[in-house]
Amino acid sequence: MKPVSFLALGALALCLTGPASAEPAAADDAALLATAKQLTEAAKTDEVGLQFVEDLTTEVGQRLAGSPAEQRARDWAVSELKSLGFTNIRVDSFEIPYWARKHEHLTV
Repeated sequence: MKPVSFLALGALALCLTGPASAEPAAADDAALLATAKQLTEAAKTDEVGLQFVEDLTTEVGQRLAGSPAEQRARDWAVSELKSLGFTNIRVDSFEIPYWARKHEHLTV
């Protein structure tokens, strides 16, 4: 046999042993699945997500990365999430280059 064939057989053997070594399902998996199904069904008729995005784009508007408008959008989102009942909200800080537009011109 060619060396490539041994490699392919080895990879196949590893793939086939994965399911056999998986842990058995936890007793509360049925409850988790039921909750997930309930949330999925509710999301199909609830327009909270769409309203969130619509409000973000109309109330906050355009926001370049690193701009003061982005900060307003972040503050707005935290406030909205709190009003929706979310409790574990955090904003991770990171540096991002910021540039401001000085002149815009468009000719069609």
